[in-house]
Amino acid sequence: HAKGKKGVATYYAKKYEGKRTASGSRHCPRKLTAAHQSLPLGTKVKVVNLVNRNEVYVTINDRCRKRNYPFIDLSREAARRLGFLGKGTAKVEIVPVGKES
Repeated sequence: HAKGKKGVATYYAKKYEGKRTASGSRHCPRKLTAAHQSLPLGTKVKVVNLVNRNEVYVTINDRCRKRNYPFIDLSREAARRLGFLGKGTAKVEIVPVGKES
């Protein structure tokens, strides 16, 4: 199985609700979606919180700015399931698992 990259996760601010994403769909904080700088749109990704081992599967539907380290920007629901909503960031492992069918 593909090995993930360790990196940092954040989540969308409330102001992005309803805004168009790079894929053309509107951002919904209750959906399990994420922004990534390079993974193809539509890629399904497993994100694991390295502190509490919670994991969530999200679909990449948006782009975020380039950084020098692995980084993913999650929907608020994905952050809630990972247990860091309200904390700002989390150390995570980002594991692509394939395209959404």
